[in-house]
Amino acid sequence: WLSCMCSLVCYADLQLDENFSEQRLAPEISYICSGVSHYTLDEAKTLNFAPLARKEISFGFTQSDCWFHFRATNTGDKPLALVLSSDFNLFDHLDFYIPSSGKIVKKSIGDTISYNQRELKVRTLSIPFTINAKETHDYYLHAKTSSTFYLPLQLSSYPEFINVNDKIDTLIGLFYGMVIGLFLYHLFLFILTREKVQLLYIFYVMNTLLFFAAEQGSLFRFWPTATTLNNFSIYTFAFLVFSSACLFTRTYLNTKESPRLHNFLKWLAFIFAISAFAHVFIPTRIVAPVMTSSGLFVIFLLFFISIKRWLDGLNEAKIFIISWGLLIVTGAYFIILLLSGGSGISNALIYTQIAFAAQQVLL
Repeated sequence: WLSCMCSLVCYADLQLDENFSEQRLAPEISYICSGVSHYTLDEAKTLNFAPLARKEISFGFTQSDCWFHFRATNTGDKPLALVLSSDFNLFDHLDFYIPSSGKIVKKSIGDTISYNQRELKVRTLSIPFTINAKETHDYYLHAKTSSTFYLPLQLSSYPEFINVNDKIDTLIGLFYGMVIGLFLYHLFLFILTREKVQLLYIFYVMNTLLFFAAEQGSLFRFWPTATTLNNFSIYTFAFLVFSSACLFTRTYLNTKESPRLHNFLKWLAFIFAISAFAHVFIPTRIVAPVMTSSGLFVIFLLFFISIKRWLDGLNEAKIFIISWGLLIVTGAYFIILLLSGGSGISNALIYTQIAFAAQQVLL
């Protein structure tokens, strides 16, 4: 009896009507993660779900497979068109079980599922559904991933989802436009000057742009059926960012005056370049935390190298310190959240993009 009462208390009960706009499911949603990978829906319904008690569904690299549950009631007199969404796109697989006309409809989405199968052809992981007037339903989700377990689930009315999604895509589009403009500008400079530093800078900018585009799901529509590429591309671009950043730094900061440091950056760039392609032969559950930790290491390493070169008397290092300092704050914050399972990862990614754009302008 106590067990049944506890499970009832854990169920989130959302009261919705025609004035509903949007709501984060955390911390209202309940969940269970331990040993549930092979459970069916009927088996999952018998489990004792626990309240999330977190601002967001964020478990870092400690979980890979979880079930979630929430209850929703349409208190209004009209059917509600809703969208369940997550704006973090590096999630392998999400099954959403929707009660409809006395049966259960399963809708699936994730970066391991073809983009062409999405009902909503948008950047985010989004599933539309409808709840009829004066009805109450229990909704279950089965989520599994091989990377960081971050799932900022949000329930929105269909019009509100489209409105917010358009605003965010406009902001992201402005960022892409700025970076592409800088890329073309420096490509033109390289054609004129043939300077090595320009070429390395172009390589760095291009890889970083592709990394953010993959991280935010913008690239998936360009290879809609290549789901394996979705899963691998983010790590390839990330390692290439680290490699190109090391090569650009050693040239821009003229580290030849410190031969050991100069060679260290060269070999580090080489290791990252090899990792960009060798990681496909290593399980993602190993590659993901290694890539994330490597990013934190590279950000701090290059920042401290720039300080050293400034103390050595290199005036150009001042701009590098300022531009890299902006990125170190936001980038390190983003990476630490990924590793620790913190909340606000999606916002941290936007801040990192803004810092990166500022870095490009300064450099």
